[in-house]
Order: sequence, then structure tokens, then C-alpha cells
Amino acid sequence: MILAAAILWTLTGVVLALGIWGLFVEPHRLEVAEIAVPLPRLPEALRGLTIGHLSDLHLRDSRRVRAVAERACAEIMARRPDLICFTGDVIDHAKHLSEGLAVLRRLSAPLGVYLVLGNHDCDATLEDFLYGNPNCDAAEAQWQAALGDCGVVLLENRHHVVAARGCRLVVAGIGDLSAGHDDLPAALQGAPPADLRLLLCHTPDALDLPGAEWADLLLAGHTHGGQLQLPGLGSAWAPVWRLRHRASGLFRLGKTLAFVNRGVSSGFPARINCPPQVAILALAPGAAEGITETRRANHPALEARSQL
Repeated sequence: MILAAAILWTLTGVVLALGIWGLFVEPHRLEVAEIAVPLPRLPEALRGLTIGHLSDLHLRDSRRVRAVAERACAEIMARRPDLICFTGDVIDHAKHLSEGLAVLRRLSAPLGVYLVLGNHDCDATLEDFLYGNPNCDAAEAQWQAALGDCGVVLLENRHHVVAARGCRLVVAGIGDLSAGHDDLPAALQGAPPADLRLLLCHTPDALDLPGAEWADLLLAGHTHGGQLQLPGLGSAWAPVWRLRHRASGLFRLGKTLAFVNRGVSSGFPARINCPPQVAILALAPGAAEGITETRRANHPALEARSQL
């Protein structure tokens, strides 16, 4: 009886400790990941080019969430990347747009700051679908008007060409796949040949879109790294259609490399063994065979859309 009680109290203590850690400690342990990215096609002139990658701030009426977001922006700016890419979910709901703009204005980079929208930026969340809240179909127009002279380039199914070190970079971005706002052919239409081709999207599922192999490097977020990482097993759950190993990190599909950011925050702010993250990606010419390889996933929804 005493042994059973001791075991029960021990388990209760462990659960409480994990709950406190996951809710109040780890969500504020912001990690700055400095990652070397080898790209076989990269010209020598672009060796050392750096990309600051941010995702999933989920800003809302919360001082704690805003404080972590401001720290994330400060960490990125302190490292002076050549360009900054933001892969969606700046805010938790469209009504928090002003919160998002205040933070985005903190960002600047010599080659530009680029943004794609996530499902939360468009009010296209699971909760909205379940409770019948209207989808924000005018999200792109609202964001474009609100950004104004903010200095952030919104890439909603379009691309942007920039010159750097005598080379041409093309940065393309698509609308959120999970909300059905993506149009990769439109994003790439008219894109010129380039020495570096970047593709920004909110979810790593975009890696399976026909034409995604155009990119030398694809950047995504959305998954929050799964929020719970089990030792030796990885994320127990992540909002990707398949292939949970894509929940975070650097991997490749053929000649296309992809980096999935764990993000800064989340709608449900609990993390265990999966701290929030901002990334500084340092590019260099080099073979990518040493990077973990993934496979193309066959998604019925994508296959049906490709027949339309």
C-alpha cells in the first residue's frame, strides 16, 4: 500500500513538473539555430550568404507571447542576415493584425524581408472551421494594404527578383496550402533563370507539390516542431498530412533542400523537448548527400487538385 502510494505520488509529481515546464518554461527558451546549408548549384560568389528564418509568432493579446516574438526579432537583427524570410502565422487571428505589423516593422535586411501568409493569418484554422467562423478570403488584400511602407515584401503566389554579389536570386512564395490559397504555377510564372532559387511556404507539405523541385532551398514552418519531441521517436504529432519526420530540421528531396522551422510560438503554448526557434542559415556551395533524405508523399487532396 505504501509502495503504491509512493509510485502514485511520484507519477503525479512528474506529470505536474512536466506540465509546469511545458507551459511556463520551455515556451520561453528561445533557441537561435545557426545552420550550414550546402547547395550544389550555389555559385562561389554567394558563399556565406545568410538567411534569417522566422516562423509562427502567433501574436495575440498576450504580453508573454509578444515578449518572445520581440526577442526573436532582436536575435535575428543582431546577426545581420543578408535577407530575412518569414514563413507565416505572424498572428493568431486576423483581428490581431496590428500586433503583427508592430513586430514586422522591427525587421530589415540588405536584400529584403519576405513574407508568406499562414493559415492563422487568414483565419483559416481548424477552430474556425469547427465553430463556423467566416474564413478571411480577403487576407492577401488586407495584408498588402496594411503592410504599406513597412518594408516587407508579401509573396502570395508570386516571386521577387533581387541582385546580390553579381548574381541573381529569385525568392518565390505561395499562399497557405492547408487553406487552399496556394498557386505554385502562378508564383513561378515568368521567373527568370537564377543562381539561387528560394521557395517560401507555410507548411512543409508544399514540398510534394508538382514543381516544388524548382527550388534550391524551400523554407517552411507551421508544425511548431510537433511541440512534443519524444527521445528517439521524434514528434508524437505534427500538423502535416504525412511524414512526421518533416516536423523540423534540414532534409532534402532530390536536389531540393528544405528547412522546417520549429517556430517561435503556437496557438496552444506548450512545448516539451522542442524549444522555440529562430534560424540563421549560412549558404555554401557543396554536396548535399550527407543531408537526411525524405521521399515524396502522395496526398490524395493534391492528386485530385492536379487533375483539375
